[in-house]
Amino acid sequence: MALTSDDPLHLSNNKIYWEESPGLASWKPGNFNSLPKDFSQGFFDDSLAFFTRDSSGQRLTALRGISLDFFPDDQTSIELVTATPKTLWQEYSNTDTVASSLRVKHFLSDIWYIGMLSNLHL
Repeated sequence: MALTSDDPLHLSNNKIYWEESPGLASWKPGNFNSLPKDFSQGFFDDSLAFFTRDSSGQRLTALRGISLDFFPDDQTSIELVTATPKTLWQEYSNTDTVASSLRVKHFLSDIWYIGMLSNLHL
């Protein structure tokens, strides 16, 4: 969601501009209730993505993370993006969700290359 690359299948950063950012969905854990005995399941909550806008209505990303580009040689490139959402009232050291994308590309010739893209949301 935060990595835009040249993958031919458009698997990275593939969303419509007016959609909420799926990277802002945070995990809300389940809860065991003793009386009556039942368990409410955990779920991904997207309310932060819905409410995070500026005064003109543009969607904002309240993410903290890191982006790395690594070129071990002339034919290989590695891109890594890892981020976690943060609410306005959350301590900076607390996290409950991690989104990550990794793109590796190796050129076989001037026009042919082989690549791999991995996306993760924990």
